[in-house]
Amino acid sequence: MNGDEPWSNGYAPYAVITHDCNKYGRPTELEWKLLNRCSVGQKFCHYRIIYDITDKSGSHYINADGFRQGQYIPFPDFKPEIPQITFRFPKEDY
Repeated sequence: MNGDEPWSNGYAPYAVITHDCNKYGRPTELEWKLLNRCSVGQKFCHYRIIYDITDKSGSHYINADGFRQGQYIPFPDFKPEIPQITFRFPKEDY
């Protein structure tokens, strides 16, 4: 996060995912722009997203299913045996 105000682009986390979960198995790009944003002054923000990306592409605004500010504590239904992607900001702190 490098913006000088909470609604600037510097505070707008996003994910770009390249996947082949489609009918033809061809690589496609999906971009998520998260609507949940960290409060000014928060050093850590954690997002949990559960979303079926099958046949999804393009750019979409979404809300994270789980959103926490502060030190990382796993979400209550976290299951380590299921592959998951965790987005944590700022990147250099983990």
